[in-house]
Amino acid sequence: MKVIQALIFSLLLAAAALSQSGPESKSSQEVAAKLPPPKVAVDSPLDSPLSVRAWTSWTNAKSPGVELDIEVKNVSEKAIRAYATRSVLNVGEEEPSCFLLNATKPGKVLQPGQSEVRTTWRYFPADSQKPLSLWLDFVEFRDDSALGH
Repeated sequence: MKVIQALIFSLLLAAAALSQSGPESKSSQEVAAKLPPPKVAVDSPLDSPLSVRAWTSWTNAKSPGVELDIEVKNVSEKAIRAYATRSVLNVGEEEPSCFLLNATKPGKVLQPGQSEVRTTWRYFPADSQKPLSLWLDFVEFRDDSALGH
């Protein structure tokens, strides 16, 4: 009987806590759900060895952030050992951040025609109307030649 009373008491406490925080949480989630995710402006030269595409989705209503998905496809005739993209939020005096890929995977290469998608999280103010900017910073080929910085 005491176990049942303790269980009922716990359920009542949980219900009271939800009723006090429920409307605030729900409204934050509803607001985030109504906002379109930020667009990504990709600046990639036409003769680039990598084709770059990117998109975002909201990750958290209370602490604004986006999941940034970056898809790259090797459109060159050489295997690519490493590459880096840089992104900037365009909402202030922010330094571009580097999103280095493949450098931590010795022996992994992106063969011609192969593509991959990588994901990172970025802070992004929910009230910003500006897109994220993304560009390819450098590419290192398996033959030790490189393009970019």
